[in-house]
Amino acid sequence: MSERSNRKLNISYINNFSLTHVAIILGQSDQSSSNFVVPTEYSPDIHLISQVMLNDKRIVNVITETLANAPPDLYITEPLPSFDKRVSNVFYIPPGPSNNIPYILISVVESLEDMVFHHILLRCIKIREMYHVSPICVIIVAQEIDDDTMKMSSVYQELPFFRDVQSTFWAEKCLIVSAKDCRMNRSRLINHPLLDIVFAITSKSKLMIIR
Repeated sequence: MSERSNRKLNISYINNFSLTHVAIILGQSDQSSSNFVVPTEYSPDIHLISQVMLNDKRIVNVITETLANAPPDLYITEPLPSFDKRVSNVFYIPPGPSNNIPYILISVVESLEDMVFHHILLRCIKIREMYHVSPICVIIVAQEIDDDTMKMSSVYQELPFFRDVQSTFWAEKCLIVSAKDCRMNRSRLINHPLLDIVFAITSKSKLMIIR
């Protein structure tokens, strides 16, 4: 048998071997691939999703228009490394120094633990030291907000799905939104594109391959 024939035979064998094992993994060899669900552990986490989404210009415009009443395409995003791997930060800044246009820090976390909140507070202080202005701080939490945070915060009247935390000396304002709380109370909340962004970032749905 020629070398070319051997190569074809080997490739054919490998392909058949792979398909057989894929079928075993799915459960049965006759299982339809249209029902295959990618396991959650192979889905991107909220930190990767948030970095992709919150750097999208259309989403930047929605957020900055809502929080700062800014015109489209005014803000730019600046890389902001995190002190804590549990926190994903995105920083929106105006193109030049301005006393009227706020800087905006968005932090995305799974749960708002004390140390995580402390990290975000320190990040706001660093921004104030660097830019000589306190940012608007927005914290997007995937899980429920704990009782202590609820007690130390109040409903933000302009956007009732946010909680407003006192932030004297370190942020212009600090707003917290819990995706889980919002999902549980969605029927009582106003529809808002910012809320849809929060849901999209924190979604844990499995990925379905449709053929």
